[in-house]
Amino acid sequence: MWHWLRKAPPPYEAALAMIGVKAGQRVLVLDAGYPRLAGELARVTGLNGLTQVWAREQDRAATDAAAAEAGALIDFVVRDAVPTPQPGTFDLAIWVAPLAAVEADRRLTRTHDALHMLRPGGRIIVIDDTRPTGGFSRSRPSAVGSEQVVALMAAAGALASRALGAIDGLTYYEGQQNRQAADSG
Repeated sequence: MWHWLRKAPPPYEAALAMIGVKAGQRVLVLDAGYPRLAGELARVTGLNGLTQVWAREQDRAATDAAAAEAGALIDFVVRDAVPTPQPGTFDLAIWVAPLAAVEADRRLTRTHDALHMLRPGGRIIVIDDTRPTGGFSRSRPSAVGSEQVVALMAAAGALASRALGAIDGLTYYEGQQNRQAADSG
């Protein structure tokens, strides 16, 4: 009866639950198209962890604003402007994009790059965004099929790749870093 008085869930609650980030983890966020998600991830990882966003310089202001709104710190790195950290630096890598709008070669390269930065046994989360961009005439391309995304992650070197689920126009996929590949390379 009084359900309309209930407080709305915190922003990105579903995304944080699907991603499964924990305090103290080292998280890499590829691209800054979703700065509020990066801010919420940084809030969870806290001062004992690290949330690092690799993006273009023009995305810095939005990322900084999202971090301030979440009351968290984000380490912003201009992609390709600094040397790449050693492989095995991060516990979790997250890439959110409308995958159907990204060329197949770039999808594979981006997924491989993320896996390369993970510690042995680290996880990658790929989130396919198929939400409409606005109005009836503007919509995102159809989602890339689950089998294609799981195959993409396997081709990039992930083990145990799987679809986690879909909510609010976002489909979540998870893969694990290949321990032997990370140890040898």
